[in-house]
Amino acid sequence: MLTQFHPPKISSPRKSEVTEPEDSPAINLLPAFIRLPKSPAQCPLTGLSRSALNELILPCAANGYKPPVKSIVLKKKHAVRGVRLIHVGSLLNYLNSLNGEEVAV
Repeated sequence: MLTQFHPPKISSPRKSEVTEPEDSPAINLLPAFIRLPKSPAQCPLTGLSRSALNELILPCAANGYKPPVKSIVLKKKHAVRGVRLIHVGSLLNYLNSLNGEEVAV
């Protein structure tokens, strides 16, 4: 007579048993793109106002008609309006490059 082999059940550890290593670095996850904040509100990442962000992402006299921060417009085909999205990496790189410089925005 053959007996069936049953492997032992392995239970997953309980939440109270799982510990994180103390020296593990905290990971900050940022979105790839953010929307422009509504008018009186400020950007949650940088604290800049909507008009200050517009001067960084749109060609205008303040930036020599060459916006230093990348942005895209997301809209449906044949739509007049869309949603302007700011590339977070480009925005943060630009702000970090201003270290020590004073810029009137």
